[in-house]
Amino acid sequence: MCTRQERSRAEWHEMTDRTRGFLIGGAAVFLMTPDALLCRLAGANESVAVVTFWRSAFICALCCVITSVGHRDVRRLLRLTRDHIRPLLFIGSISSVTSLGFPLSLMMTGSAEALLIISLNPLWAGVIGWWFLDDVLPLRTRLALAGATASIALIFVPRVLGVDGRTSREQQPYRLAGDALAFVTGLSLASAMNAMRYYRRKHNQLPAQVVQIIASGTVTLVTAPFCSPSIIPREPGSLLPTAVAMAACISIAYLGFNLAPKYITAAEFGILMLVETVLGPLWVFLALGDEPSQWTLMGGALLLATLLVHELRPLSRSNSEGATLSRTPVMTANTGSEDLGHLEDATLAIEIQDQAGERATEGRPQVPHDIEHV
Repeated sequence: MCTRQERSRAEWHEMTDRTRGFLIGGAAVFLMTPDALLCRLAGANESVAVVTFWRSAFICALCCVITSVGHRDVRRLLRLTRDHIRPLLFIGSISSVTSLGFPLSLMMTGSAEALLIISLNPLWAGVIGWWFLDDVLPLRTRLALAGATASIALIFVPRVLGVDGRTSREQQPYRLAGDALAFVTGLSLASAMNAMRYYRRKHNQLPAQVVQIIASGTVTLVTAPFCSPSIIPREPGSLLPTAVAMAACISIAYLGFNLAPKYITAAEFGILMLVETVLGPLWVFLALGDEPSQWTLMGGALLLATLLVHELRPLSRSNSEGATLSRTPVMTANTGSEDLGHLEDATLAIEIQDQAGERATEGRPQVPHDIEHV
């Protein structure tokens, strides 16, 4: 008689790769969605610098543990890190902008605006790859850039003209600066993606997992001097558990980001990542009542539609042609969030070969979107 654990294992193996990929990817994306809310809650009673310091410190520590355990041969990992230190430092310095910009933009402006603007990173990645790496820029990406520009104009212009009708300006006086910072965050994430691709072509043993350790460690060191009066939070019992929760969500989610592209296409994974752009602001609205302006809602609807069509196009083409993608995980947070964030915040990157008819490309650091088809 089979035990429950054995039955669960049998059911997992009986799943199709696509179902398995959607389950892993969906769970990873869902884990990322509370990050915006946690950032806002942590920043309620603490300075931005203190929140960013502790968030980055815990992410760095967890990434060290996960990378060491996952790599097993720590000596080999250290040797590879030493042999590739220059490209790792270069990519890590770019990713540190993402790791710093993600929490700052969320605490300076509306969560919906920040996540929407950051979600443009796959389009910027396509432009950067076209400009610096001689990638092909398909017509669908050029059209998506036009749609994205229009959506960002709907968000930015009313605020510049002072006709956005926001009632929370007194609570968040730096919303416009936060929007600009979100734009820079998305741009830095796109730059890190292309830098990873470029160096992996030359160094196929590049330990990409180390990038997020470097990025989060750099942010920790940079923000420490700005913590006033000290790095000790005013309410340690409130901030530290929140910072640990943020780091845990991001680090675990990036494991899923690393695994999901083994089973589903890059386009399907890109569509899954749009869930964060929708659910992240929803949690903030339900918990804190941060209601986006009508201009943000209109711009966001246009942007989500643009990105959805952009991601669905290669998916429908691959289904009609019966094409399959080779998917190899490389790095995942950010993570950043998003942040590599994310990557964010991203601790892991995804290397995906392009479909037939487009130039093959390699890699996506934290975060989540398909740059192989941009």
